[in-house]
Amino acid sequence: MPYSTTQYVQLDANPIKASSTVREALVLMSAKDTRVLSVVDSLTGRALGIVLRQALERGCVKMGHDPDACIVAEHTLREVLESAAAPRRAGRRHATRAFRLLLDDGGFPLAILQYF
Repeated sequence: MPYSTTQYVQLDANPIKASSTVREALVLMSAKDTRVLSVVDSLTGRALGIVLRQALERGCVKMGHDPDACIVAEHTLREVLESAAAPRRAGRRHATRAFRLLLDDGGFPLAILQYF
């Protein structure tokens, strides 16, 4: 079922640096009660993409990786960037299409949009 272009929830961007560990991301997700964080460049603060709790739990922890050594950048979805001037189009049900990272003109995260 395709996602609607008009039915979405705006979530806090909750940025985390790409160089942060998976454990740090999971702790932040628990503290913020969220399943998605925006990932930003460790030096510039510009958006790189998003990371999902599911990707961290399945793609890192359950694969036997050390969450204290594995970094968030290795699990970042980068196909989710979107400027405010270019709204997303409806697409097939897929994690990179269900979430979009809304950016300001400088490339910094404003919010995460979750489409239904």
